[in-house]
Amino acid sequence: MRFPVLLILPLLAACGDHHHDPAPAAAAGHDHAHGGPGATIRAEGDAAKLWGNLNAIAAGLGQNPATLASDAANLAALAAALEPLAASAPDSDRASGMLANLARAAGQLAHEADEGAPAEEPLARLRQVLELARRLDPASAAAPLEPVHVAGPSGGVLAQLRDASGNPAGWAEVKLHGDAGDLELWLARDIRITSPLAVPVTAAAKLELAAPGRALELRVRDAAANKDERGRATVADGRTHYLVYPGETGADASWLKGEDFRSRARLSVEGLTAEFDLTPH
Repeated sequence: MRFPVLLILPLLAACGDHHHDPAPAAAAGHDHAHGGPGATIRAEGDAAKLWGNLNAIAAGLGQNPATLASDAANLAALAAALEPLAASAPDSDRASGMLANLARAAGQLAHEADEGAPAEEPLARLRQVLELARRLDPASAAAPLEPVHVAGPSGGVLAQLRDASGNPAGWAEVKLHGDAGDLELWLARDIRITSPLAVPVTAAAKLELAAPGRALELRVRDAAANKDERGRATVADGRTHYLVYPGETGADASWLKGEDFRSRARLSVEGLTAEFDLTPH
């Protein structure tokens, strides 16, 4: 299934418009809805990119309960993005059906995990379907990771961080709250944003936005605990992996408001950079 594809697909898992987080927002910051599984896929290239991301997410599926819903939602979106490409496969009907089954199984798991329901059975079913789907095209199924834009565990946009030489150096999840115009940034070593990539509490992340032609800086809320919007402290030994804008600065963030906001973005922090398309979660 190697053929050119340009996909800009807003895709949700089988849970429809259900968007919530079982954990309540803390008093710090705004009272935002924090998630609900969903993903937006943007891929320029061929099906190998989609397979690469599918493989990367599937590799650790079920290892971290906190990311199970978003992992499954991303798998559902990737499978759905691959499905129309199956028309050119040698056994197109079988390939299309298998990818449709994968999307359904992943969507069901996303729904169950987001609801806090027992996920053992849908997880086992998804793993079985994944194994069958990989047999469709072993070469594509073994494709290396080439990042496309999928949702992180907090519902933000994932972007791969690179060092000055262009080598992969970690991941950033950037979440824009369209209702208030504020931003949250998580830095991690892994695509699931579970292994923090800590920076000094004095660090500032620069975000350059092409469409409005403006730039801003994300910083800690405070240097003591720097709690995220779920009330979790993120500071240890003078370092943190969580930055925000505008935080307590009093800066006017109204220019970032609106569910239709779109901009190409460049993130720079501590010598690392990432480029991605910023949209509200």
